[in-house]
Amino acid sequence: MQRNLTEFAKVVQCLDPDAYAATAQNGTVIDTAGYDELLYIVQAGDLGTSATLDAKAQEGDASNLSDAADITGAAITQLTKASPDDSNQACLIRIKLNANRKRYHRIVVTPGTAACDAGAIALLTNTGKLPVSQPTYVAETVTV
Repeated sequence: MQRNLTEFAKVVQCLDPDAYAATAQNGTVIDTAGYDELLYIVQAGDLGTSATLDAKAQEGDASNLSDAADITGAAITQLTKASPDDSNQACLIRIKLNANRKRYHRIVVTPGTAACDAGAIALLTNTGKLPVSQPTYVAETVTV
């Protein structure tokens, strides 16, 4: 039986694509219990004049991440409007969910200096329990 990607990976909306002011934007808290890996996909749209864009992953034991701590090494290289213009780029942060990881995670995207268009989604994989069920906000899956 051939499997497809939607059976291996659960889609999680983290940060709606929007124009964000120059301040930290906390993504949705993700419960990673029962999953093997977490992949954040951070999308930068148009960066404002002199803008920068940073993104990092955090984890904690509290379901509301009141104990959020940065994950060492889980941050992108800053995107900038300066030459070369990093507008309309995507960056990935991959986290192996082993025994050393906390249960709850989120992405933090921070535009600096000027507003930026940005957004983020995550993929959670669970190779031991297939298929992975998609949340209700996944409106449609088209397969050809």
